[in-house]
Amino acid sequence: MVLLRFLQIVHVFALYHLDEFLKPLPYSFILRLLIKFHPSYWLHYLSGKGMYSLNERARLALIQLGPVFIKLGQLLATRRDLLPDELADELEQLTEKVPPFDSKIAMAILEQELGEKKSQYFASIDEKPLASASIAQVHAAELKTGEQVVLKILRPGMEKTVKRDVDLMAWFADTIENIIPEAQLFYLSELVENYREIIFGEMNLYREAANTIKMRKNALQHNYLYIPKVYLELSTRKVMCLELIHGIPVNQAAKIQAQGTDLKKLAENGVKIFFTQVFKDNFFHADMHPGNIFVNTVNPEANQYVSVDCAISGSLSREDQLFLAQQLLALIQKNYFKNAQLLIDAGWVHKDIHKEELALRLQKIVEPIFDQAMSDIDFAPILLELFAMAREFHIHINPNFLLFQKTLIHIEGLGKQLYPELNVWEVGKPLLEEWVRELLSPTALANAIKETAPEMLRQLPEIPALVFQALNQLKDGNHLREEEIADLMYEIEQRNRSRSRALLLPVGLIGAAAWLQWGVSVSSMGSGALILSGLGVSLLLYQILRR
Repeated sequence: MVLLRFLQIVHVFALYHLDEFLKPLPYSFILRLLIKFHPSYWLHYLSGKGMYSLNERARLALIQLGPVFIKLGQLLATRRDLLPDELADELEQLTEKVPPFDSKIAMAILEQELGEKKSQYFASIDEKPLASASIAQVHAAELKTGEQVVLKILRPGMEKTVKRDVDLMAWFADTIENIIPEAQLFYLSELVENYREIIFGEMNLYREAANTIKMRKNALQHNYLYIPKVYLELSTRKVMCLELIHGIPVNQAAKIQAQGTDLKKLAENGVKIFFTQVFKDNFFHADMHPGNIFVNTVNPEANQYVSVDCAISGSLSREDQLFLAQQLLALIQKNYFKNAQLLIDAGWVHKDIHKEELALRLQKIVEPIFDQAMSDIDFAPILLELFAMAREFHIHINPNFLLFQKTLIHIEGLGKQLYPELNVWEVGKPLLEEWVRELLSPTALANAIKETAPEMLRQLPEIPALVFQALNQLKDGNHLREEEIADLMYEIEQRNRSRSRALLLPVGLIGAAAWLQWGVSVSSMGSGALILSGLGVSLLLYQILRR
């Protein structure tokens, strides 16, 4: 089955003459010559595909290859710094112009999933799709109570199709890593398995319903974002019923501005939503392409987003949040040495890495983007340098950050379209500071200790076990080499450090940073937070003296 799918991909690639994208690559003429020998290459002229431009053919090929490839095109559409505008414009249509499946099949799925509820609750259902996406399509409907709703219906046979394509991706990843050992530095197999979990989760509309309900509850606490109501009693694994929303797609800046919405405030609100969801709510929308994000037309002056399709959402552990916050604070303070030390302590790079060199490389890459508007930043060479640095220093990115990185890509792409002069750092810093202040509260500290202490106590016995392991080997005459001793000591130190960091040290250090760097007044902090900040300074000095 995987082999047949591989042959189908080659067929589509040749049929649409996508080999033209290979021209800029060195020695690509060899591969292009082989493609010309494929029979489908000559079917191109008989099938009428020649009437389309190269960019149009790329979009049509992705549609023909199915949902996994459509999702890839949607992600690429936001990267106008990496793709020509003409190609990005064409791929952007994948968020809203995916061909629908047969309406009769859709109505049959509704009948099967809802049964008697279909006639009991609905006054009317429009058989013509309101929108169609890679995973599902949407039909407008009206309840007997008069409420306007939409029905999201999963495409038939999706599980089988997606499983086949993801299996093929896994086969490609394993093959490449076996043939080219250096490719293992990119963790291709790990990325594929992470994507498998994401896309199969997206095909469970019950999970999306739960995500939407949770995100709506969080969004109601501010006025930046509106999430539609879910009718859970009319939702199943393959059907979801939601409130009908009214909005303009976020990529139509001219229409948004024409209705009286302030693009600058709208772009800033987008950054606020992101920081709020990641740090305060710890639950963020991870599929923010233009087909899922709209601007409210009911109240244009509110500069409010409306978000749908919460199937792909993410969260970070408390330790990951603290790590991320410390990284961002170090970047804002231009303390690249601290950035390098954090990467080493977190295990993202090997302990033998020269951290001064790593800090200098980070400074060289990141320093030019400060105090610049997004329109003045050329992200393409920055990304290339980051990839080169990742290869050179063998940086292993924590899988928990994959969705976070994907969301950043979308946020950046949307921000550049709405308001290119936006300075993300200026908007984000106060939000990060506020989150840090909340972290200093006695309640937050008590909760952190309550959550972390049992795990710390459970793992404490592992530390002496490592010492006994070394002593037993020495007792038995199995002398350890210096490198083995160093590795054992490093592992002991890392486990000890991670436990203390998870329980107290990050809170104390961030508290100290807030106190010393931002001038937080003593009266506003309270006695508990003041003691905590002092403890943070003490712990910081202790860590420095230890080294």
